[in-house]
Amino acid sequence: MQHGPIVKLLQFLLFSAVILYLADRLGAIGWRNVMASLPTNPFFYLVLVAGYFVMPISELAIYRRLWDHDLKGAMPAFLRKKVLNEAVVGYSGEAYLFLWARKALGMEGRQAFSTIKDNNLLSAAVSTTTAVLLVIFFMFTDYFEVVFKASPDNSTSLIVMLCISALMVPIIFRFRRKLMSLPPEMIRRVLTIHILRLLTVELLQIVLWSIALPDVPVITWVAFAAAQMVLTRVPMLPNKELMLLGLGVTLATYVDAPSAAVAGMFFAAGALLQIFNVLAFTASSIAGARVKPEPLLIEAPTETPKEA
Repeated sequence: MQHGPIVKLLQFLLFSAVILYLADRLGAIGWRNVMASLPTNPFFYLVLVAGYFVMPISELAIYRRLWDHDLKGAMPAFLRKKVLNEAVVGYSGEAYLFLWARKALGMEGRQAFSTIKDNNLLSAAVSTTTAVLLVIFFMFTDYFEVVFKASPDNSTSLIVMLCISALMVPIIFRFRRKLMSLPPEMIRRVLTIHILRLLTVELLQIVLWSIALPDVPVITWVAFAAAQMVLTRVPMLPNKELMLLGLGVTLATYVDAPSAAVAGMFFAAGALLQIFNVLAFTASSIAGARVKPEPLLIEAPTETPKEA
């Protein structure tokens, strides 16, 4: 499909705007501060890179099944989706993926929208269930205050959102046949991938922190991972970035390590993730996502049974 000069200009402006936005965030962090606080253990960077690619790889595996296409060469599209969601605004990546699927795969708009919506509902169900269970578990430990002291002004909002989220999961599964078009077998497959992805991401995150500060007990990192999951994955929670910043500062008083070292670790990891976003968005834009709309020919249900 050939695009006119206006469309190409808009694409160039969008690309430039995202790059400038990401570069501005890096500038706000400060290059000297970043370089001064970088961990020296090389395994820290290997784990950080591995964790960065878990999301796009898992989503590629999910949509490969949902769309019944090989999706060979589609990794740039899922990298751009990740960058748009995490560095620009939530769900902008889904909007991009919807447009990409229609253009690259020739998919009908209704089908593309339906599968993306279903996948998001299942992802939210897994992450929300895990977050709520972790909060309940840590309510009986000394680490529970880490979650709420991270942002005292938003404690009420956090509690309200957790209650709403706890109700959302049973509602989704109770009315899944009306809310989702996927057959039960496909739902189970997608849920399995989401669960494995969640466990992998959290495990790599804990390993990352343990490499940077090996003297800190693992249970401390587990508690912080739980708090981070709650603050970043509970739907509609306001001021996520500010709350995570407060969480990092609060954690420095809970660990048996110099506060500067703790702050430097989070500072360096955050800056490097922004650099990854710039590189991923630029590289994916240059490479493009070139796929052939060929069926995958995997065994997958095509009709929704009457009983789930």
